[in-house]
Amino acid sequence: MSSSNIWISVNYISNWFTAVTTAFNVLWMLEMCINAVVQKKDLQDYIDASKDWKTPLVIMTVLAVLSTGIIYVTPLGIFAFVISLFALGFQIFFMLDYSRMLYHQIEDSWFLSSTYAGIGIIGLAIGSLLCLLITTLATTGLGL
Repeated sequence: MSSSNIWISVNYISNWFTAVTTAFNVLWMLEMCINAVVQKKDLQDYIDASKDWKTPLVIMTVLAVLSTGIIYVTPLGIFAFVISLFALGFQIFFMLDYSRMLYHQIEDSWFLSSTYAGIGIIGLAIGSLLCLLITTLATTGLGL
């Protein structure tokens, strides 16, 4: 198997893996939103009134949808990967801050565990998107 065939195969696999991880990221954020609605009373009771737990959740969900949609819907070419990486980067920073805020307020909850799983999912999405970006540049010869 030649070197170009290997790059094309890795590009094909990373494209599917990126699609799965970014879609799973959106689904996980929707699960967190539904979970927040279900546990709304508990979250309001345990989290200080000075801490806003709703707005970061909405922002992270919008970033997840944006990072997925910008890759597969817009005709931006290689720049879609860069924009999506920035959206996922912002999302993981929001999620890390969100989990830290929740950790100081509530110690044992499915919602807190869900944020830890979300961090892992975002990390997988970033890794697969970087792999897709590198293999796309290698197989198409496009530059930034």
